[in-house]
Amino acid sequence: MTIFLMLQAVLALVVLNVLVSRYAHRRNTAHREQLISDESAVRQLDYKILEAQRREHIARQKIEALNDSVDVAERQLAAAEKELDAARKAPPDLYYVFDRLEPKPGIIWEVAISRSADVPMQARTAAAWSQPRRYLVAAKTPKEARDRAAQRFFDKTGLKIDNVAPCPLFAPKRPDGGDAGDFPSWAFPVSRR
Repeated sequence: MTIFLMLQAVLALVVLNVLVSRYAHRRNTAHREQLISDESAVRQLDYKILEAQRREHIARQKIEALNDSVDVAERQLAAAEKELDAARKAPPDLYYVFDRLEPKPGIIWEVAISRSADVPMQARTAAAWSQPRRYLVAAKTPKEARDRAAQRFFDKTGLKIDNVAPCPLFAPKRPDGGDAGDFPSWAFPVSRR
């Protein structure tokens, strides 16, 4: 009977061992699945954190670029305000229009005409021509502009043509902001012949 009881005890221990093993295996499998799920969640969270850091870095770079742009714009504004104040304080640039009635094709030229010291003038005319005058003349070439001005202002009246140059007021702008991009090379200041 003792052997029978021992066999029953051994059988009970084997059954108990099998039950405990299965229970432990199930728990181990459940923990493993939970661990895999948690690792996946941690990886996704790491990815989201890295993505948020990348976006923050891009946003900071954009903010720095915008701050630099604002600084540049403020400096340009200050320079423009200074230039505007200087322009307001400076004497006005007077231009006289040569062709008032008939529009002419071509470039608008600035023709500088001054009083010649060699020829005597009436006091009233001399006072009016105390400084050179700049006339705007529409012509295709500087020679044509000079000839058209010479027809009205000739040497024996005491007036002389000093300079013929493209007028900076009407100079075309280049894409890079420079002046006179479309003017031909001969279109720049020429001295009197």
